[in-house]
Amino acid sequence: PIYDEFHRLVGYSSRKISPGKDMKYKHKPNLDKHRILYNLCNAKDYATKMPLMICEGFSDVWRAHQYGYPCVVAVMGDSLSIEQEKLALKYGYNFIIAFDNDESGRAGAINAAKRLKHYARVFLMLVPDQQDIGSLTRKEFKECLRNAREVR
Repeated sequence: PIYDEFHRLVGYSSRKISPGKDMKYKHKPNLDKHRILYNLCNAKDYATKMPLMICEGFSDVWRAHQYGYPCVVAVMGDSLSIEQEKLALKYGYNFIIAFDNDESGRAGAINAAKRLKHYARVFLMLVPDQQDIGSLTRKEFKECLRNAREVR
């Protein structure tokens, strides 16, 4: 299920199990994922206490939460839309950008950091090459979090 910032159900998504050239995720028809930050309904309660972590996907949110970081949302893609940026800024003033460490993830992270740094304090969390938060061990996650670098 996918909820908006007020915890109203706005859609759902499913993941394809077998590899192929089709899209990995299938969303409810007419779901405008660019207007929603996945898990914002839960993360916003922590955004005044800790930086709001912005990552790419559902499993990244789940893993960060499992590892003790509840202030985490996902863009459901590899870029932060203008609408998502406005939502994030509505609740947070410190951000950690934690996109996947692949070509599109790095480009999306740099773009998001450049835009957000004009309004807030922004850190980049780099995960090992070709990985994402969802694939990290607890120890690796904590290390990446400690090594996040502020964007100036």
